[in-house]
Amino acid sequence: MFERRQGWLTLSDGQRVQVEYAKSDPASGGRRTDHDWICANCSVQNFFKRDACFKCDTAKSASLKLERQGLHMVGVVPCDTLLIRSLPEGCNTAMLFESLSHYTALTSIVQLQISDSKEYAYIQMKSSDEATLLLNSSYKAPIKIGGQDVVITFCRHSMTHLIRQQINLLQGRNSAPQPTALGMNPNVRILTSSVLMFFVSAHGAEVAQAAMAALRQSQGHILVGTLIR
Repeated sequence: MFERRQGWLTLSDGQRVQVEYAKSDPASGGRRTDHDWICANCSVQNFFKRDACFKCDTAKSASLKLERQGLHMVGVVPCDTLLIRSLPEGCNTAMLFESLSHYTALTSIVQLQISDSKEYAYIQMKSSDEATLLLNSSYKAPIKIGGQDVVITFCRHSMTHLIRQQINLLQGRNSAPQPTALGMNPNVRILTSSVLMFFVSAHGAEVAQAAMAALRQSQGHILVGTLIR
């Protein structure tokens, strides 16, 4: 039971919540608009007019900053994908592979991607067990990328899921530019069929070989690093 008064609802427990009209019906499968935003702190969706999250009161500007840092993708459930945050300035895939080679076998890495903000990256391992081993090693001693301590956690979703999501957006489901969970603009035409096949299936020896090739290049943009430019 609840009471409705001038845009506010009073619930049976006495709690008051603000009510706003929805721009689409969630039950109909309507997508959120480009202007609506999801709080990076608590994952609640907010309407575009709000300057702060209605649940946790995080400012929209602060939420966007946290999103650029990758906080919105932090997960607690073990999976095969790790999130590496607080990357050093100028970090690229070559630096990541070279640094990670001190903590895990490169053949254990399936794929890796740096976000557009360059402040965090995804690394998919062969299994959740191998991802857990690498994560546990960071508890014993901080993992360094380019000589700088980084923060490693599980990712909210596997990269396989995130890539499929991005492919769907690239196929034209959204006509307006909108960042995906991977931190990329889906309207950038960057994936050819041959590159996509390599992107999804490359692992083990291919990754190690690509990593070594990257170390011989000054820019070092390989694998997904090539795809996100």
